[in-house]
Amino acid sequence: MNMSFGTSNTNTELIDEQKVKKQENQKEKLKSAKFFLSSVLAISGSIILLSQLAPIGISLLSAKVRENSNNNIKDPATSQEMAPAKNELPYYDPGISYFQNIIQHVSPDYNPEIASAANNANSQIYIDEDYSDTMYLSIPSIGINNVPITPNVDSYDEKVYDNALKKGLAHFKGTVIPGDGGGNSFIYGHSAVDSWFQANQNNVETVFSKLENTEIADTVTITKNGEDLEYVIQKIKVIDPKDFEVIIGTPGKETITLMTCTPNGIGTQRLIVIAERV
Repeated sequence: MNMSFGTSNTNTELIDEQKVKKQENQKEKLKSAKFFLSSVLAISGSIILLSQLAPIGISLLSAKVRENSNNNIKDPATSQEMAPAKNELPYYDPGISYFQNIIQHVSPDYNPEIASAANNANSQIYIDEDYSDTMYLSIPSIGINNVPITPNVDSYDEKVYDNALKKGLAHFKGTVIPGDGGGNSFIYGHSAVDSWFQANQNNVETVFSKLENTEIADTVTITKNGEDLEYVIQKIKVIDPKDFEVIIGTPGKETITLMTCTPNGIGTQRLIVIAERV
């Protein structure tokens, strides 16, 4: 009787010990599962956060690069001008100093009211500074269709060109109006960071985000007074912000020069697309 009772007692203890170990194993598994789930959520959150902060970080790094390079530019843009506009679209504004440098580099005696010298080494080129009818630009190959161009935008005045760019594109005052018989028309517009533009592709203010997708021989159409003026892209290049010769055309040719900041929405350089009338 005593031996039987002792054996039964021992078995009970073993069963209890196994239950305890089993419960401890379950707790360890649950603890491991919770740790794994927390790690996955933390990593996922970090990835999402980094994806949102990356464009900002790139912009800040690029701004530092621009700050160093501006020492070689006359009247460099202020830090306020170099920064993306607050409470507006995520694009880079080259700032009034950029346009002033273009003007002064090409024509030191520039007068906003008499700007034809900036584009005209040939006195026979006619520059109509009174033209005011909205024109429209289309590049079918990249999905740009009938984007408004404000003519004769005084790029010496930040409020003027900023207002024009909110409507679409701006024609640089002092360069020839497209279709007026020769010379170079300089047209510019904003680009936006890719993550923003992909969700807002129909916004005309940043339509030149698509300009980087153009190719040689693509057709560019400017509609002026109901007439379609056809151009074919001849050159695509990325230039330094200190390259101010882009406003000057090729003697004897009727061209348009399209300009936006690159990389999109950052603006450490300028994307230039040159097309010739056909």
